[in-house]
Amino acid sequence: FRGKINKNIKLIIVLFIIIYYIFLMKKIVIYDVDYTIISINSLSTFILYFLKIKPIKIFYFPYLFFALILWIFRIISTKKVKSIWLLPLKGFKIKQLENICRNFVYKKLIPKLKKEAVENINQYKKNGYLVLFASASFEIYIKYIAEYLEVDYYYGTKISTNNNSIIPKIDGNNCRGGEKIQRILKDISPNIILKKESVAYSDSYSDLPFLDLVDKFYLIARKKWKIIKTFNN
Repeated sequence: FRGKINKNIKLIIVLFIIIYYIFLMKKIVIYDVDYTIISINSLSTFILYFLKIKPIKIFYFPYLFFALILWIFRIISTKKVKSIWLLPLKGFKIKQLENICRNFVYKKLIPKLKKEAVENINQYKKNGYLVLFASASFEIYIKYIAEYLEVDYYYGTKISTNNNSIIPKIDGNNCRGGEKIQRILKDISPNIILKKESVAYSDSYSDLPFLDLVDKFYLIARKKWKIIKTFNN
């Protein structure tokens, strides 16, 4: 009788493990955005787009250019140059800027999506993967690419606000490298990730920390959808 009970307990445990694996464990695929799923730099494209539709802000251009030079020579940090590049947005209401960002994405970024990247994303969706976008670009417009492609989670560099108005300052850390991992882990526990079946794609070596969450990392060519190199855990 005792042996029968033990056998039933073992069966229940096995069933629990199977149910946990099927319904709770998740396969994930992570994509960078700039030069990975699109063939351009979205940040510089966005600033130029904004200055074009708001020409009164063009007087900021010399400051933006000078900040870029300082960044190239590593005199200022990436976080600092991004904050300076937000100067033209100073004082804009969030809703107003969101409308501009939506139009920007549909006019400038969606036409630059790599066709094969979109096909790749859709294939992972069909295979039951959680699809994540993790970008160093500003989240205020990255969310509209995520919306268009119907992905599960998106992460980008956040912009500071005060009373629903934009402040030219990065909110928190620049969403790059290990910061992307920290942002993802706020939403998805590492305990439910099927790491052996999860993958990531990026054009940049700075995204190699994705391997903390996935088994394979594919380095992508900047201008087209081509795998240059594969990294495995």
